[in-house]
Amino acid sequence: MEPVVHAEGLAKKYCRSLKRSMRYGLVDLVSDLVGLSRRNDCLRKDEFWSLNGVSFSVYPGDCLAVIGSNGAGKSTLLKLLAGIFPPDRGAVRIAGRVSSLIEVGAGFHPMLTGRENVYINGAILGMSQKEITRDFDRIVEFSGLESFIDSPVKNYSSGMYVRLGFAVAAHSRPDVLLVDEALAVGDLAFNIRCINHIAEMRQQGTAVLFVTHNEMQLRSAASSCLLIDQGEALFHGGVSEALFEYHSLRLSSASKGDAIENLVPSGALKVSAIEFFGASEGDPVEVSSPVRIKLLLEVQQPVFGVLLELRFWNTAGELLSILNSSNYGVTYDLAVGHCSLMLLVRELCLPPGTYRVAGGFLRDSEFLFWTSQLAFMDVQKAADFNAEPGLVAMYADFQHPVSIGGDKVIR
Repeated sequence: MEPVVHAEGLAKKYCRSLKRSMRYGLVDLVSDLVGLSRRNDCLRKDEFWSLNGVSFSVYPGDCLAVIGSNGAGKSTLLKLLAGIFPPDRGAVRIAGRVSSLIEVGAGFHPMLTGRENVYINGAILGMSQKEITRDFDRIVEFSGLESFIDSPVKNYSSGMYVRLGFAVAAHSRPDVLLVDEALAVGDLAFNIRCINHIAEMRQQGTAVLFVTHNEMQLRSAASSCLLIDQGEALFHGGVSEALFEYHSLRLSSASKGDAIENLVPSGALKVSAIEFFGASEGDPVEVSSPVRIKLLLEVQQPVFGVLLELRFWNTAGELLSILNSSNYGVTYDLAVGHCSLMLLVRELCLPPGTYRVAGGFLRDSEFLFWTSQLAFMDVQKAADFNAEPGLVAMYADFQHPVSIGGDKVIR
């Protein structure tokens, strides 16, 4: 089977300075107008490769998800595929009609009504007026904007823009659909509707490429995944494996000296490290055996009455267990400085496998520290253990933290 989308050796460079970028752009434009050749493979001062040597193929009925941290080059990749700008190196081959939803509200005229923009946007996507008229009711019904379709879109919210834009793109019967994080601003009900519609489009042979940070969307819609970091493709394969590589990449950055990511902008404390071991330090974690969890904390200002919560996710993206100190009547008063906290899980009931551990500290429903990935924990199978997968309970002893470098117990 021939791929409907094939990208080979894609590379795109960008300038960091706006003035320099405009100057370079003017030089490039004049060079193109007069027919002078340019060295697209050479970086000029303060330029960098937004993409470098990215290659992949997508076949009819496939759904490729593109993941990576902010600035990795994901949106640039979709813009190259959509033809918004050409690559400096490499080539893109796409067979059939392409529909794209790259930016919220792209292609809409704010002064025109939703009804008029459906016809304009449909025409941009290659639909004839007859096709738009035939599918108009289905487009509006899918968007859920029946009451607002004759209102100017300048009064629409960002979510309403996405609803209408995706509805038009999805009903244009494309051979390739490109979606760039646009569904992130939609509500849950509309996201589920979009995921179901993507599944129907795939059954009809449409190839879908989308960028997302939503793990639910990723696991529900994608058949494969492309991981990009700093403009380079690090992994292309199964969804679970790609997510594992993605989380491992972020955790490896932390192990090189970077702090564990804190999603709270200005937290009073942070977790600098976390370790998992069995009966003694260095022992592997085994099913149906005691497990010790050691956290190293850095406290910037005194905090009182904080709760600790840890969440354990399997590689399928399922939340299997939660440890929360409030369930044991334990809160912490922490003084400024470095300290360690030890948890003893009396019996680990998680099935064998690799788990992503998330969590943090809360006080009166306020997050003081929170991260989606503290670490990965590998659980080995015990000889006499045979458990059914599913929601499990773990029982832990939450001990008071102890100051590092002293014998003072913080209470």
